[in-house]
Amino acid sequence: MTVDFEGGYSDDDRVLAENVSSLLELGVIGINFEDRVIQGAGLYAIDRQARRIAAIHDAAGNKGVDFFINARTDLFLGQEGDPAKSIGDALDRAKAYAAAGASGFFVPVCGTMH
Repeated sequence: MTVDFEGGYSDDDRVLAENVSSLLELGVIGINFEDRVIQGAGLYAIDRQARRIAAIHDAAGNKGVDFFINARTDLFLGQEGDPAKSIGDALDRAKAYAAAGASGFFVPVCGTMH
């Protein structure tokens, strides 16, 4: 079973790891994990979100679980202007998230891209 983990329900990496451990105890083997700031505005900086993904990856690894982390960027949601100008940032996020332990990368897009 996989779970939409939103932003992990915490900004604190220790609590984030505890939340993942709770999911693992329930038999969850994967999550969708967003980079939108918890109870705030905007997205986490790329390096900060990568550390959050690494905390999740490490928590699962410590339990011996091959955990699927589908890293989601909300970069294009609610964006003003030309979304094509953010493609480079999306690719940077994909690379950083993969290096931190993400298994997949999900990019929801609203509207049309030219």
